[in-house]
Amino acid sequence: MDLATRRLPFATVPLRALIVLALILILAAAAVLLTVGSRHPVPPPFGPARNGPLAYEKADAIYVRDTVDAPERVLMGSEGGKVKFAGFSPDGTRMAFVRTIDGSDYFFVADADGRAERKILASPLRDAYAAWAPDSRTVAVSDETTDGGRKVMLVHIDGTPPTIVDLGDASPTDMVWRPPAGAELLVRAMGRGGGQDFYLIHADGTLIRSFGLPSQLQLGSGWDNYNSGPAWSPDGSFLAYTRIEPLEGDPPGHFRVHVIRADGTGDVAVPGPADAATQEAWPLWSPDGKSIVVSRFVYASDGQGRLAILPADGSAPGRDIGPTTHGGDSSVVKTWAPDGTRVISYVKATGETFLIDPVTGKDEKAAWSAASEPDYVRLAP
Repeated sequence: MDLATRRLPFATVPLRALIVLALILILAAAAVLLTVGSRHPVPPPFGPARNGPLAYEKADAIYVRDTVDAPERVLMGSEGGKVKFAGFSPDGTRMAFVRTIDGSDYFFVADADGRAERKILASPLRDAYAAWAPDSRTVAVSDETTDGGRKVMLVHIDGTPPTIVDLGDASPTDMVWRPPAGAELLVRAMGRGGGQDFYLIHADGTLIRSFGLPSQLQLGSGWDNYNSGPAWSPDGSFLAYTRIEPLEGDPPGHFRVHVIRADGTGDVAVPGPADAATQEAWPLWSPDGKSIVVSRFVYASDGQGRLAILPADGSAPGRDIGPTTHGGDSSVVKTWAPDGTRVISYVKATGETFLIDPVTGKDEKAAWSAASEPDYVRLAP
């Protein structure tokens, strides 16, 4: 028998059943198209984006607002243990947070709406830093080990075992992924001699190189702010950071902002404030890469603190923006709204949040008090 031309048996189907089946297929196809069409476009991980909801810590929980003027609501409650917010993923679909359970802190992720929370590290955190990878599928975590050392882990939210980064004797702290592709992670770490340097690693955890930055050690070895606050430009071609520089008549020196090329060359100090006693530190690039906002503070009894903004090309010194704070703890934490129209400053001492126009420098006090600076969901332009 010729199997290639053999006709297979089938049962006859009534016309009414065929019509019903056709209607079912049409409805199923429409549902698929509706689902696909309703998905939000994914924003780029770096550069300008639209402002989505913003969230912050408050009363051991995480609260969210759809806009700065919208009413707040609980995003993640403290019923299962108090929580600390660690930020939304770059694609806006997830959030990271720390939950305290039986006195220990554990690292969790959840959907951006607070659902489907899950622990992604089995061991409790000790003194951790975290940074979402641009692909929103990995979180870089730097933490203290049980023997008193420190390590960097690339924690994968799909549950696969973390990738351990080998930095030798270096003791890592904060980290920042390099734009635009996020294929490299910059890690700040203290070397055996007590100075701070930056280490660049591949996304698979292998070491590329160190920057070889000098540390003057004016305040002794082991102090962790000699080279600090690394921040990439949105295109990944430059790195801004803070260095402690010697100051005539003041041996400890002062904080100043530097900009260096991604390959480690061309290190220059940006123009500092007119008053040498004013410290300037911890830069943050605007989403469009045209400006850098920095923190300014004065070591004095009233602890003055403020923000300033300067052109990213270093063509002029910074100008003060927003309010001046006073008090024993004048630490001001800052972030940019994704669309670049506002700088958001959070004053740790008072829990106040200010919305600052980077062009005029004028500020508006937010209607809420919080226990952390806010973080926005990034939406596609």
